Amino acid sequence: MNHIIEHVVVLGGGSAGWISAGLIASKLKSVNNKINEQDKTAPIKVTLVESPDVKTIGVGEGSWPTLRHTLKSIGISETTFIRECDASFKQGTEFLGWTNGHDRYYHPFTVPFCYPHTNTVQPLWEATAAAQPFANFASPQGPLCDSHKAPKSINEPEYAGFVNYGYHFNADKLGALLKQHCIENLNVEYISDHVSSVEPVEGIEPIENRDIAALHLSQHGRLSGDLFIDCSGLRGVLIDHHYNVPWHSQQKTLFNNRALAVQMPYKDESQPIPSCTKSTAQDAGWIWDIALQNRRGTGLVYSSDFLDTEQAKSVLKQYLSNTNTEQQLTELKFREIQFNPGYRKTFWHKNCVAVGLSSGFIEPLEASAIVMVELSAQFIADHLPSSRGRLDIVAKKFNQLFSYRWQQIIDFLKYHYVLSERQTPYWLAHQNPESIPDTLKDTIALWQEQEPNHKDLWHNDEIFSAASYQYVLFGMKGISSNYQGRSSLMKSQIHEAHKQRQQLDKQTQQLTNHLPNNRDLLALLSAQAFK
Repeated sequence: MNHIIEHVVVLGGGSAGWISAGLIASKLKSVNNKINEQDKTAPIKVTLVESPDVKTIGVGEGSWPTLRHTLKSIGISETTFIRECDASFKQGTEFLGWTNGHDRYYHPFTVPFCYPHTNTVQPLWEATAAAQPFANFASPQGPLCDSHKAPKSINEPEYAGFVNYGYHFNADKLGALLKQHCIENLNVEYISDHVSSVEPVEGIEPIENRDIAALHLSQHGRLSGDLFIDCSGLRGVLIDHHYNVPWHSQQKTLFNNRALAVQMPYKDESQPIPSCTKSTAQDAGWIWDIALQNRRGTGLVYSSDFLDTEQAKSVLKQYLSNTNTEQQLTELKFREIQFNPGYRKTFWHKNCVAVGLSSGFIEPLEASAIVMVELSAQFIADHLPSSRGRLDIVAKKFNQLFSYRWQQIIDFLKYHYVLSERQTPYWLAHQNPESIPDTLKDTIALWQEQEPNHKDLWHNDEIFSAASYQYVLFGMKGISSNYQGRSSLMKSQIHEAHKQRQQLDKQTQQLTNHLPNNRDLLALLSAQAFK
């Protein structure tokens, strides 16, 4: 079984399916172009099959900065993306009330100055008696977010900015834009049809030990393929229903298993468009608030063990009553989502790899879902072998890497809850040591005596770097009395750090004075493109 890989079949549309198809097809297009200089036939094709009746989840509307690279790689201009997907700029997340109900801090996308070469930021900040929040001290993005500033001006090139940034966007419209682009520009074959059955290759072994030979479609008949990417969402048509790959539940660690989502217009069309996702803690969950050009995407994430549906609706209505009219509140249309937080014990099995919700989902805190789609699809595009014989080697590396990444996500999300001082049953349950993974316990013990350091983590491309841990730790806990001796250890570096800190102050002031706010820049983009 060592045939040439000639056909990649993606099952499922939405953001996960079309990002996967787009990244793989764009990579193959460049390879095919080189081959075509000698051979006019393209060796590999990509087909996406999408059921006409299955709706996507469509509430993952916040991204990491990685989406800029993804869209650029696929070949979509930033101007087109922002116009077509109601997108706005995101510079990080603002956390409200996570420590004690009255606090706020930013987790920005720009790393602290001096990072990662020296760890002088925290001692220098403590030397000022933490006169300003850590994120404002260490990065320009806190003040920029306070002022609702954009990360760039209209004169900047596509996908370039003065600070690191991602987006808020309409997930359904992103799927539609990717679909059009992939079909028209990347030669992705599109089939709208239902999968009626899955055909394994011939053999006497159990089905789970055999490759998939083809999908049987209700209207289009048999569709053969060499690699099948399961982007069928929580249904997991291939990875679950066909292969029965187990789900590794994380509900004993992160309890949230419900979300209640609504879309709200702005109370006033002149309202500022925030430059960050807002995450507001509640007694039994937290609320996301994502600002697009024309509306807000808002929702409550909670656990059914601590809140029922009617109570959840009441909590969300109360939150929205502070920013919306009574009439808007009476017209609310709630969308209820149920999920079992966790991930597959194996993502890539035989010639099938799960991407998106079929591979795992925890909760939308820190917008990790879409970045896992991007990373998965990019790995497949970069490592797709030419023959079936090498596929198992690639699958093994994929499974090892993404198992590690999912556990890193779980540790980082849990860290937010563990640091909280809130005293309701929901938050106390999260702080119970029995619910904390051993890996996170070790990290917490280490960081009780020293600040988070990039050398404490294994990979150069950690899903969440030590900088992210610094922003959360110092944002929620402030100055620690446990870092005795660390400041004196850094004295040889303090002078240079002071110089960089002064430069950062100047940069922050210049950016605050000269950058447009989000709404003004987005208005300009309706008629004028980036350079």
